[in-house]
Amino acid sequence: MADYDESIRLKQDDASAYINRGNVCYALGQYQQAIDNFNKTIKLNINSDEAYNFRGVAYGKLGQYQQAIDNFNEAIKLKPGSADAYNNRGYAYLLQRNKELGCLDARKACELGLCKSLEWAKVKGLCR
Repeated sequence: MADYDESIRLKQDDASAYINRGNVCYALGQYQQAIDNFNKTIKLNINSDEAYNFRGVAYGKLGQYQQAIDNFNEAIKLKPGSADAYNNRGYAYLLQRNKELGCLDARKACELGLCKSLEWAKVKGLCR
């Protein structure tokens, strides 16, 4: 964390330092601080599909599933082949009890090579 703080101090417009610091905050369970860093990343680089995806995951950890879905939508718009974003949006929909959209996204993520949400949903009896 100290290294990213120093990097940002030296170069305040370095979007990669903010996204990396956000990931450290996320790993430490500091979800709002992670979101704040991802916000800064997006302000510096509006086309960062990763920042939208990571911010969505952090919102999901806070139980703010609609905000998470909105971020995954942006990530998918920027990178339509993002298995991570489809996988994460599928989880968020399923946690909102929207099996139709959740299973659709879980299947799409699996087609793109990431089957975590689909496997989880099948175990839970949510998707076939």
